[in-house]
Amino acid sequence: METSTVTAKDSFQDTDTNVSEMCSDFLTVGQVSSSSEKSALHPKRANSTSTYATQYYSARIQWMIQNREKYSNQVEFDIKCSRIHRTSVQRPGGRRAEKETATLEDVDSSCSSGDESEDQEEDEKGELDDKVLEANREAMEDQKKHLIWGWFFQDDRDRLYEIGKKIGQGGEAKIYAGIRVDMPEHDRRRHVVFKVFPPGYYLRELVKLWTHGVFKDSFDRYYAGINRIVHVMLLPNDGRIAMVMPRAWGDLRRLIDMKKQANHNQGPPFNFKIVLYVMNGIAHQMRLLHLDNVVHRDLKASNILVNASNQHVFISGSESADILPNVEEGSVVVSDFECALGVLGTGFWRAPEVLLGIRDPIQKLSTTLFTKKSDVYNYGMVCYEIVTGFLPFEREGFVGSKAEQELVINGQRPSFPHDTDCRLKDLIRRCWHEDENQRPRFNEIVNKIWEYCRS
Repeated sequence: METSTVTAKDSFQDTDTNVSEMCSDFLTVGQVSSSSEKSALHPKRANSTSTYATQYYSARIQWMIQNREKYSNQVEFDIKCSRIHRTSVQRPGGRRAEKETATLEDVDSSCSSGDESEDQEEDEKGELDDKVLEANREAMEDQKKHLIWGWFFQDDRDRLYEIGKKIGQGGEAKIYAGIRVDMPEHDRRRHVVFKVFPPGYYLRELVKLWTHGVFKDSFDRYYAGINRIVHVMLLPNDGRIAMVMPRAWGDLRRLIDMKKQANHNQGPPFNFKIVLYVMNGIAHQMRLLHLDNVVHRDLKASNILVNASNQHVFISGSESADILPNVEEGSVVVSDFECALGVLGTGFWRAPEVLLGIRDPIQKLSTTLFTKKSDVYNYGMVCYEIVTGFLPFEREGFVGSKAEQELVINGQRPSFPHDTDCRLKDLIRRCWHEDENQRPRFNEIVNKIWEYCRS
């Protein structure tokens, strides 16, 4: 999950500026759709470019196709691409004081390298302040006694986990590959990820962002595959806070983008059968979270993990752009809801009532700003990503201006390619209904998808 801390003033504009920076050198869907511009898609295949292909053309995907080779490795390229759909967060505490008013980092428009600056790397590797380290050790002792999640903090389990190399990055945490050393090589449970927070985070404040339902480890949730925290620890080498979670191939947004690149930016990422499979899996897991009164607050394709049934594909997921999982044989997994209480959502995935609420410095900190109904709106946007391959309002060229926000608040929604199945459009539009009381619940959504499967 890409995250950044924002102020009320710039909580939306900066993120979506990155979209226009990444796509400024390419034509929009509307431009490509005109007959005189069609050769811009693929000059060597201009004669074969169809209306169908131009309906799914994405300037963002075209940028990926033309810039991948400029990056030293797949991980850094993925980090670069994911910054345009990063999450906004509002932390009342739990981070370094000098970072509390930081705004979103602008994406480097040169696109010549995917490497981080040396200053940032040094900042992440810096020694933990003795005061913070001592406070976190005391907090760990307190958390061990917690009736609900104390088991996750037992430091005698630290020795079971070994951290590896970086495979991802967000605005507030980095993701590292890891292993559980007591598991055999062939056991998939051996492979985990470490979500590592920078030096200076206070565990006691971070815990305040968790809900009790996050740590519920019920049979239903386990069977559904919902991603969960399996351990919380202080790293032995530098004392940073780390959450340990099961490892997946990658996220759904990354898979969508790779599918779009593979079809030369000329069609949707999935066929109708797979669309229904993925939509149903996500809806089912969200239904279970809502039964436990967990509101996600930031549901989007990049917060949906994808597992691969093939072990080689699974392990190679963060390193190769050529090995893609079959989502029918694997599974999709809802993730990144563990620190939901500090999350302000992402760009145009936000429901209109949330867009209004975050303008108020008091209301945006309210625990009631995000609801199960706003989660359903988010789900509608996720389905739009799955069906079309586009980010919300990518086809319209929105960059996050206040005027565009007003359009969304007043009812405008993303447009669909002409050949989109009418049943899918109807369900998605119900999910992002302007009146939150008209949006369906997830049990109704699951039932409706099953109707589509049987028809």
